[in-house]
Amino acid sequence: MKFKIRFILLLMVSICKGFLFFNSDEDSIKEEIFRHGTISTYQDSLPAKEAYFVEIDKNIYIKDYHKWVENFLIEVNGKLDYSIDEYILAKANPGFVDSLKKSDYYYLKEKGIISYDPKEGLFLGKGTKVFIPDSMMVFSIKQDILQTRLDINIPEFLCRVYQYKKVIDSFYIRIGKNEQKYLAMAGKVMNLKTRTGEGKIVRINKEPQFINPVDNKKYTGTKRDDGIVTQLPNIPWLETELDGVKYGQMIHPTTNKSTIGKAASNGCIGLRESDMWALYFYAPVNTPVRIRYDLKGIDSLGNTIYFKDIYSWKWRKPNKKESAGGESVLFNHLCYCGKD
Repeated sequence: MKFKIRFILLLMVSICKGFLFFNSDEDSIKEEIFRHGTISTYQDSLPAKEAYFVEIDKNIYIKDYHKWVENFLIEVNGKLDYSIDEYILAKANPGFVDSLKKSDYYYLKEKGIISYDPKEGLFLGKGTKVFIPDSMMVFSIKQDILQTRLDINIPEFLCRVYQYKKVIDSFYIRIGKNEQKYLAMAGKVMNLKTRTGEGKIVRINKEPQFINPVDNKKYTGTKRDDGIVTQLPNIPWLETELDGVKYGQMIHPTTNKSTIGKAASNGCIGLRESDMWALYFYAPVNTPVRIRYDLKGIDSLGNTIYFKDIYSWKWRKPNKKESAGGESVLFNHLCYCGKD
């Protein structure tokens, strides 16, 4: 009898030791779970690192946003045993995007404010508390980002943002003109139509220099729809790669809201300033992009609708020559989309 009791006790101790050892190697468990593709069922059981707030000790202006967030993340990540990036930080602090969007010239004008330099606007005021997400939230946000893609339909003048196969946001756009034109930057006549294709975001330009491709001259100001001349915004530009080729076709803000919904650019895709800030935070490098030319769609009520055949491509798929926006010359820090 004593032998049986001793055996049972030893067995229980062994089981407990095995359980403790198994649970002490969290990283190995996590790696095994990741390998077998069961992340979503396991993430809720992972112990979260505690979230906290960081109070801003001075005013941060929009002109300083890019440098500030870079330095802020270096400081924060130095204290964490996991890492966050600009996109994660913005998702955890929705006020970031809201604040940047409010620098839109036309938004401010509707409020009775004329802004001659959108970069001078306040991004975060002194005393603002920035939320630093815990490891669980970071994990969840990363999964959302990985499941995000852009879908742009040229004749619909619309850019949709999909996440997990569901549209979570959309923006009206402008597209390339239906014409050919001599561009001094390229040194030849170019087809200005916006290109179609499937690919991804391959580069983000946070400090674009503005070059008018028609005369190849740099410019620093822009004439708004109301005739007022202002400085240019510091909103990032997204470069696309389509079907494995980098054409230099960008997704960027336009300072002329009246051109949205029109074929008005030199080939690039333009959004109003506030929308471009929002899109930027949806689309880090490697975000999938599809640019299509579909003349038929479905409205919010489920009815079939038809769009104007802007490029006269009708129902057929355009050939490479027709869909090409010209052999653009790409420079790392230049925008060559025109002054409007």
